[in-house]
Amino acid sequence: MKKLIFALAALLSAVTAMAGSVDYLSNQSADYLRTFSRNASLDADAAVYNPAGTAFMPSGWTFGLSNQSIFKLYENDLTLPSSAAAVMGTGYNKQYKSTEPTLLLPNGQVVYNGGGWAGLLSFGVVAGGGTAVYSDGVPFMILQGAQKLGTQLATAYGAASKATGLTVTDTNITATSLYPQVTLGGAYAFTDTLSGSVGIRAVYGYKAFTGKATYSFTTVGIGPQTATYKADATQTALGLGGILGVDWKTPLEGLLVTTRFETPTPLEFTTKVNDGNDFNKLFSDGKKENKDLPALGALGVRYDWEALSVTASGTGYFLGLSKNGSYLKDYDDFGWETGLSAEYAFLPGLLKASVGGMITKVGGNSKTYNDFDFSLDSSSIGGGVVFTAIKDLDLTLALSKTFYTDGSGQPSGTTNTTTYKKDAFTIDVGVQYRMF
Repeated sequence: MKKLIFALAALLSAVTAMAGSVDYLSNQSADYLRTFSRNASLDADAAVYNPAGTAFMPSGWTFGLSNQSIFKLYENDLTLPSSAAAVMGTGYNKQYKSTEPTLLLPNGQVVYNGGGWAGLLSFGVVAGGGTAVYSDGVPFMILQGAQKLGTQLATAYGAASKATGLTVTDTNITATSLYPQVTLGGAYAFTDTLSGSVGIRAVYGYKAFTGKATYSFTTVGIGPQTATYKADATQTALGLGGILGVDWKTPLEGLLVTTRFETPTPLEFTTKVNDGNDFNKLFSDGKKENKDLPALGALGVRYDWEALSVTASGTGYFLGLSKNGSYLKDYDDFGWETGLSAEYAFLPGLLKASVGGMITKVGGNSKTYNDFDFSLDSSSIGGGVVFTAIKDLDLTLALSKTFYTDGSGQPSGTTNTTTYKKDAFTIDVGVQYRMF
């Protein structure tokens, strides 16, 4: 049961990502959310999605900066087993929700092209990126507390002792998750049509969550019992991963094909419990646990014809290669996403608009869904405009909506069924400046 609560912060914002698999955040620019297909980018965010392509960008500096505001809903709908309902009643069969938005999720890129070669830097949040606030707690907290009290009661007073009229009050949990990253790399054009890149990424994983719950009930022959559990803990990790890329200008004019591979990023999280608030030993101060970011392979195709650009992107997440210890053990070995976009310059050099869509298969299933980890499959649509305010200065506005497929699961050690739901709407603003 411990791993359920440990998984909370790592996935709270990954699931708002509109993209990616398990922990990974794919949305790293405003242009991404207006197209959902950037693996063949030749703008500033090529530093993220097409690093080899930076060798073919215009000479000089290119800067990109954007911020996402994500309006999200997480919902856990509980159905108690008959045995628990007999003790607790059916009042706990309800929707447990978090609607806390993530208003600030910035990212940026810097590229310098020296003519046939390029240096690049990107920064942002590669996983996590927000806060979830469940004012009524989550089903796991209610049932876990009841189970622990029942075990303690049996130990103290004998197995025949039974609780009746259990109530849970003052229950809440708040969690924040951030995986900021910095990537440094370089690209080189081997020929006029072929380039390659190599980079290294440093990721700092930070998770913090607080919460509490008060349990009250009467035991046969003993009388009222009350216990309050509190949680106040953080987890941190630091890891490095590698990134390789290839960009190919095909013989067909206007057609570009790109690839990118990212190694797993090893992350060993260390838990720190503050003031002894371990939620009745659910947290263990000093505990270390591996939760690596998964390896991935990406393919991009872009075709430019006069004022129209059409792109396709596919990304595969090699979860089977990233199963370090018990983490991800119940996930499928492979997750994927695929996106398509179209962009048209209505006023070349001044205004262009785009629309795109994406389908994501995370690799989760009924065995992996629980109150703190329900990475659901989804479909996304997005669109936006790019306005050239002055020469070489582009302003971007993007809007996107993600539709998640509901999932149901029974967390290990329980017989309750919970249906998990999500919803996300995102507004992204960005700016790009080229300095020659």
